[in-house]
Amino acid sequence: WWGSENGPEKTSDSNGNTVYPKIVGQADFSDWREKEEFHDPVIIVPGILGSQKVDGKWQMDLIFHVYDNLYKEFTANGYTVEDDLYKFPYEWRDSNIDNAKLLKEKIEEIKEEKNWPKVDIVAHSMGGLLAREYIESDYYGDDVDQLITLGTPHLGAPESYLKWDGDKWFWSLGDIYTKNIIKQEAEEMGYDDIFDYVHERPVESLKELLPTYEYLQEVDNDYKYKIYPQDYPRNEFLENLNSQENIKKLENIEFDKIVGKLNNENITIAGFNVIDADMGKYWEHGYPLGLEIPIIGKSSMFYSDGDKTVPIFSAKSQEIPEDDLVEVVSDHRSLPTEAQKDVLELLTGVRPENEKRDSLIKDMLIISVFSPIDINLTYQDQSGQTQTIGANQPNPTEDGAFYAKYYLQDENKQNLGQEIEFITVPNPTESDYQLQTIGTSQGNYKIEVVRILEDQDGQTQEQTIEFTGTTEPNQTQDLNFQIQNNQLINQQDQQAPQIEIQSPQNQTYLNSGQLKFEFQANDNISEIQNIQIQKYLDAKETQEEVILDLSLQKLGKHQFKIIAQDEAQNQSEKTVEFEIGTDLPTFTSNLDHYEDLKLLRSQETRFIQQILKKIQRLQAIKKMIQDSSKLKKKDKEHLEKLVDKLIQKTLDGLEKNIQAKTEKKISPNAKELLLDQLDWLGKNL
Repeated sequence: WWGSENGPEKTSDSNGNTVYPKIVGQADFSDWREKEEFHDPVIIVPGILGSQKVDGKWQMDLIFHVYDNLYKEFTANGYTVEDDLYKFPYEWRDSNIDNAKLLKEKIEEIKEEKNWPKVDIVAHSMGGLLAREYIESDYYGDDVDQLITLGTPHLGAPESYLKWDGDKWFWSLGDIYTKNIIKQEAEEMGYDDIFDYVHERPVESLKELLPTYEYLQEVDNDYKYKIYPQDYPRNEFLENLNSQENIKKLENIEFDKIVGKLNNENITIAGFNVIDADMGKYWEHGYPLGLEIPIIGKSSMFYSDGDKTVPIFSAKSQEIPEDDLVEVVSDHRSLPTEAQKDVLELLTGVRPENEKRDSLIKDMLIISVFSPIDINLTYQDQSGQTQTIGANQPNPTEDGAFYAKYYLQDENKQNLGQEIEFITVPNPTESDYQLQTIGTSQGNYKIEVVRILEDQDGQTQEQTIEFTGTTEPNQTQDLNFQIQNNQLINQQDQQAPQIEIQSPQNQTYLNSGQLKFEFQANDNISEIQNIQIQKYLDAKETQEEVILDLSLQKLGKHQFKIIAQDEAQNQSEKTVEFEIGTDLPTFTSNLDHYEDLKLLRSQETRFIQQILKKIQRLQAIKKMIQDSSKLKKKDKEHLEKLVDKLIQKTLDGLEKNIQAKTEKKISPNAKELLLDQLDWLGKNL
């Protein structure tokens, strides 16, 4: 563009020759633009989960379709795919340092192909760190005109500490997807668990997302911050990226930040309250106290505003100057959709009137294959159309289902022989799913089907079923499952869970101490954690673990029932009947327990114990009569009846005395317990 539709300005010199004031030397300007409507080519760089490998090539955003709306917004506003709109998918497990060199190669290709000197970059999440690594590197080609980061954790994200230091992946739909994929890779590679795989492969990108500021508070030191970096897993990559020397290089481009926030100071993890605990290889730098305990676990963290993943202060990163800062009400995964108009306005100076808002994925089906088989999946999509995806089938399908099959590689990108195969189905419908296996060699196989649901608050639920079997080359088998009533159901499972109750047993327990109810429910298909359990004590359902203080229970017959239901809705139940009783020594010891519980006063305890000792003496007399060799049978029976009458008279007297006591002397609860035990003794002594 020369400022005119007629091309470069021209005049004539004194000799009548044509002169171009804006051109020095020789130039071919025959293909000048006739309008000022042009822009730099744009490269979209995704975040940590935004790339998948298909047929040996990296492709962008085939699972969650996070960038679809942004991409369509570009094409609706004058950009053309592979002409001035490009994607940069990459191996997100590798270091951003390595991937930045590949970004340079991508930019060089565009510059050469389009004969254009610079590009613009729009980068989401970790993609912004990758782009900065290139721009701040020694090999930077001065070929980026504008960088826009979306929700990039410029100072790191504390959430990554959970994964790197303790192998905890339970925060979001994306997290659980990543956990399942990495779990499959770790198992195929022979690692004991995900933690070892992440650290020994290693998955460098996770480490490069760790914060470079203080975010761990010591519970045992008045919640003072540990000092970075010596008491933290160190992030030298981000330290270098944010050095003053490197930050200064960003002044040579237009650098804009778009940050997500939800206007809630209790929405995004800002740090952890930790204790020093010897947990082997886990939590070397501090265990978030109570992390895995419901309700209590939330107190192991402290929060700030942000996008549920990146704290607002890390995305803003005030010590890293920008040209424009835009705040958008959005969570992390939705930010490319919510900020699409802002992105186009920052790049072109014109704010679009319309935007693309296709539905975001809140429900995901992941089918992971453990060789030696290939798989095909057939199902109905949201529109009622039948879709098939898998080996030798179209990929991806119209509804966005994705099939992947690739080999794990070493640091030199050489295949290691371990094959990874999986299918993902976004927003799966409630319908029947037919899974076909095709044997690739002889052996045992395993298929894990995981469904991940995310509610409006971002809370996730994970449902899992598993298929196992044996196969031979080219042998096909049909497996079936379904989603029904919002549950993942294994239709191959016809057997109900087997229930074993270890405690209580069918016997009489003295009413002293605690009785813990213990049981197991196992299934031939469903994992233990996926079996639904209902517990009933005396026909009343209880959600909590059952531990009875026997001294506080009503004496007599009781019933404990377990109902177990597997993922295929097969149901079984088992019932145990037991009895709670008492005797004089137990009743006597219970009185001290009641006094400790403030149910009885000391004076009343001593009085009742004296009466019980009298009854014990009468029992001893009765035993002497029974054991006497000098008394005749008739005399024994007569004397035993007299002693029984005395015992009953003493019990009746004690009962009347207790009933007459006021509430100040004996609480109603204690009175009920005492009278129940006296009644039992009257019938069983």
